[in-house]
Amino acid sequence: MVLLTRVRSLRHIIWHLCGSCRASSFVRITNTAWVLLWRRAAASTDYYKRGDFIPGLRVDGMDILCVREATKFAAEHCRSGKGPILMELQTYRYHGHSMSDPGISYRTREEIQEVRSKSDPISMLKDRMLSNNMASVEELKVRLHKLP
Repeated sequence: MVLLTRVRSLRHIIWHLCGSCRASSFVRITNTAWVLLWRRAAASTDYYKRGDFIPGLRVDGMDILCVREATKFAAEHCRSGKGPILMELQTYRYHGHSMSDPGISYRTREEIQEVRSKSDPISMLKDRMLSNNMASVEELKVRLHKLP
């Protein structure tokens, strides 16, 4: 717990320094909604608002196109001299945090499969590409086979 407190304190110091200096920095927070063996509990779970006077965005981290557009927006915000910006990516962890954490002691396999079936980033992008005629099934198969 001490390490977490120190990390959080350091994070807030960095945010405040960036904000007071109007440094063009882009801070990304990945929120997997789970912390080891318990659901994250906080007075406010709006992590993108925790920079106090630094503006923030909450983004669906499972949607590749949303992340791309939010990243473009945040980069332009910084490049235009408007100062730092926080971006919270809301994601979902399919596996546990480590070898000692199977990831099913605090959630069910059914929950994991439901999230994967509804919002898997790769499947969602594939479906969008096919439905918008950006690629054919054959083209996607060829591209997937070329991946390392």
